[in-house]
Amino acid sequence: MSIGLDGVVKVDNKPVLVTDINNLWRPVVISSDANLAAVALAPGAQVSVTYAYLFNLMEAAWTAGYTNFSGECNKIVTTTEIVNTGAGQYQVKIYATNVSNSAATFSSKWKLMIMGNY
Repeated sequence: MSIGLDGVVKVDNKPVLVTDINNLWRPVVISSDANLAAVALAPGAQVSVTYAYLFNLMEAAWTAGYTNFSGECNKIVTTTEIVNTGAGQYQVKIYATNVSNSAATFSSKWKLMIMGNY
């Protein structure tokens, strides 16, 4: 087993697949270009970014930690939302919310992980 510089976990140099409760294989896709940035995000304020993917079925999407960051990222919480736009296309929206009581200045790049079936 190995982890590449791109963050992809591999066994025998092949990407790891996970299985769902119906024993169907679903590839896990990792993207390292989930960038969110704000100059000064007020308490409770939120920013978002959207990525589009072509999948027959998308089951999950989540952020998997920082690849790099600057500023007050400890005040920021990220969430993801999957939107089916039709014709097998899905959008993954990543939200960054300031959960502190003061303004947060930050710039971040997260690993975005998506589980689905091509």
